[in-house]
Amino acid sequence: MNRQQKKGFTLVELLVVISIIGFLSSVVLASLNEARKKARDAVRLSDMHQIKLALQMYYDQYGYFPNSLPGQQPEDTGCSEPFYGGDWDLSSIDGDSDGKPFIEPLVDAGIFPKVPVDPINDATTANCSDGHGYVYYLKPTGYEDCPIARGKVYLLGITNMETSNGIHPASPRFMCDSDWYYQNYFEWFDGGFEK
Repeated sequence: MNRQQKKGFTLVELLVVISIIGFLSSVVLASLNEARKKARDAVRLSDMHQIKLALQMYYDQYGYFPNSLPGQQPEDTGCSEPFYGGDWDLSSIDGDSDGKPFIEPLVDAGIFPKVPVDPINDATTANCSDGHGYVYYLKPTGYEDCPIARGKVYLLGITNMETSNGIHPASPRFMCDSDWYYQNYFEWFDGGFEK
């Protein structure tokens, strides 16, 4: 009787195929993670553009920019943000737990139903240890080297962009003073004068 030989894969061939599939999947996942980071950064830049337009709409309606709200300090919530002190409005903290975590006057004026917040840190908790978030601060007239004739000045920033290490290339880098502070703690920042 003639016995037919069964053909199959050897153990070595199977291991080679499995290792190739594993390598290709890890490359695809790494590329996918980079694409997600770029997409989140694109959302952040779009949010900043929308917030700047909303701030201008608020200014056109009331003749001044909204105050940054006190009581949203990182030391009060256990967060370790780098900018202690002052009246920084942080998107990562809903200081009064009213569901309006960031630049509340824009919501109260009906300009935004909800001001955009960072895609990673959405203020659902007071935990800002990942370093992601948006910041807003309205400086007083004549703050440091800002021209008194220009009135108050606001600063709007992103604390952490995922695709850059340091200042993001798209950052306008608005500064009216010689303060190195913004360049050390924000990866994107801009601002504007009331006058």
